[in-house]
Amino acid sequence: WVMDMLMTGCGVGFDVGPGQLLLRSPEGERFLYRIPDTREGWVRSVEMLLESYRDGSTPVDFDYHLIRPAGSIIHGFGGVASGPAPLEQLHDRLRMTCEAALHGKRDRTHFIADAVNFVGCCVVAGNVRRSAEICIGEPTDATFMNLKNYQIFPERESFGWMSNNSVRLSSPEHFEMLPELARRILDNGEPGLLNIINLQRFARYGRE
Repeated sequence: WVMDMLMTGCGVGFDVGPGQLLLRSPEGERFLYRIPDTREGWVRSVEMLLESYRDGSTPVDFDYHLIRPAGSIIHGFGGVASGPAPLEQLHDRLRMTCEAALHGKRDRTHFIADAVNFVGCCVVAGNVRRSAEICIGEPTDATFMNLKNYQIFPERESFGWMSNNSVRLSSPEHFEMLPELARRILDNGEPGLLNIINLQRFARYGRE
């Protein structure tokens, strides 16, 4: 869904709030998907890859030969094609982060943020497109709070910029953390602050 929306020019938000991450190793005879040279084909390939790890279903391989080469004119959307390379890189990155999560090297927050940021990088590589992502998380989630601390997560430096990250302030205790949040904002401009209490009280301007 995220990839589909980004490729049509929509910005997306995603949440790394509390929950479980349940992944399984793909099993069975491998399936080859010949990716059509369409937005839907690219999106479906990503869906199939993630589903294989979600369900532990048939491993999927990809044939990229139908995708128009880099530099080809895109008549409908405008600009020129990126070729299959960004999609190949996305598949490789998604497999890598799925395998890391399976082996306990990614928690749920880290996995979701990486996966969605990888998708954004692929869409940006489509030349005329832009990706706008916002990631929402809890101030008590240490992983979320450090997603852009590249001393802790140095591997994220090449793609962590893809999303703006904002912290959800939903209880009075969260507002007591503002001094610490301010120090982080002073350091690199993030996280943004999402005041859930006011959003729920004043969902529309002028209406309580």
